[in-house]
Amino acid sequence: MEFKKAFYVFFGLMLCLITSCSLRSPIPGLLYSRTLSGLAVSAQTASREGEACAHSYLGLISVGDASIEQARRNGGITSVASVDEKLTNYFVFYQEYCTVVRGR
Repeated sequence: MEFKKAFYVFFGLMLCLITSCSLRSPIPGLLYSRTLSGLAVSAQTASREGEACAHSYLGLISVGDASIEQARRNGGITSVASVDEKLTNYFVFYQEYCTVVRGR
């Protein structure tokens, strides 16, 4: 009987850990989510766009540079007009977080 209780406690804790990654999104989806959120905007026009991403595999390994500076460099942008974030989540298997910068 003790093993069964320990199993349920362990399973509950693992479920909480797994779903906490998917709750980063403004509109969370446990199995799948893909959202785009605005972070900052200015009055200037944008003719270029740059994106920088970081990836997580199984919630165990995370790699990448999703900084605004990297996205700016990737788009060849000198003057930033807006910054957005894009999050894609496939349950616990794969997550992608991208920063999207628009400007001139």
